[in-house]
Formats: sequence, C-alpha cells, structure tokens
Amino acid sequence: MTADQGKIVPYGIAGLVLLLVTGLVAIDVVASLPGAQGEAVRAETPPPAPEPAAREIAIGTRREGTRHVVEAQLVGAGGRALRLDFVIDTGATSIVLPSSMMAPLGFAAADLPKGSAQTAGGTVPTRAARLARVSVGQAQAADVEVLFIDEAIYGRDHTPLLGMSFLGRFRFVVDAAQDRLILIPGPQKGEGAQG
Repeated sequence: MTADQGKIVPYGIAGLVLLLVTGLVAIDVVASLPGAQGEAVRAETPPPAPEPAAREIAIGTRREGTRHVVEAQLVGAGGRALRLDFVIDTGATSIVLPSSMMAPLGFAAADLPKGSAQTAGGTVPTRAARLARVSVGQAQAADVEVLFIDEAIYGRDHTPLLGMSFLGRFRFVVDAAQDRLILIPGPQKGEGAQG
C-alpha cells in the first residue's frame, strides 16, 4: 500500500459511515410520516359550517286591554290586498274575518265552501278561503287559510283574528312585557308560546 492509498482509505471509510448515518436518519424520518408502514393518510377536512341561526322578527303590538293588536297585509284572489289590524289569537285555528271582507279580498260567498267553527259562544257557520299571502312586519306566509263569519254572529267590534293558520308557520312568542310579537321563520306547526 502506498502512502497515497493509506490516506484515501480513512476518508473513504469516514465518507461511508457518514452516508450510512445520514441514510438511517432519513429512513427514520420517512418511517415516522403518516401513511408509512400501512397507516391510512387522512386528509384534514374542515368541520362543517354551522347552520345560520334563524332570523328573529320582532313586531311591535298595540294593547287593547289584555289583547295584543298587530297590523297585517292580506293578499286575496286576483291579487286584491287589504291592510287590517288583527288581534293575536293563539286559540283560533285560522285567520278569522267578518264576511264583509270577502269582496274586498276578491272572494264571492257563492264560490267558497261552507263549514263551521267552534267559538267561545258555540259553533258558528263559516266560509273558508285561501289567502295568497299574509305579511306581518317582515314575516310572510303564502297560501294561508282564512275563515269568514257573518257579522251578525261575529260580534260588535268585528275585530279580525290572527290565528294559527299564520302563526303556526313560525316559532313565536307574544312578549307582553315589551308589547311585541316575536316570530322565528320555519315551519313549526302547532308550536308557540305566550310570555
């Protein structure tokens, strides 16, 4: 072995050791990565976006004794519209109007089916129709049942009643402390509360 060969061997062994150590470190790093050694690699997916909260609609009410009154717009047959004050009545299954409101809303008594409704005063004859739209403040509902009752039976004040055919389309609260009706959109048939 020449003197030059003796110098090459130590550097060659040192280089080989360095390559071996570097290779082992690289193997260790690769082995620790997800997906190595048969592990499933899962893509990080963001959590689903939360559903937007239903928008609460607050409508001021006017007090008449213990009753809460709100203004509503009704759209009847042929787009005929009326704006009326209504007493909020959670005990009424439908919107209730005196029969004199039929014609202004575009309905003819002869075209409407006869029926009956149970009231505090007993069973009364009615005529039923469907309103194209009912709006109370920013709240709206389409295809809403209305019952018409003859004025002689309806009573002295002929006050329209805003019943469950409209209110039942919302979650709602009658806030007596702040004189307001709170409506939360979304079909919630039969739900509601008075506060």
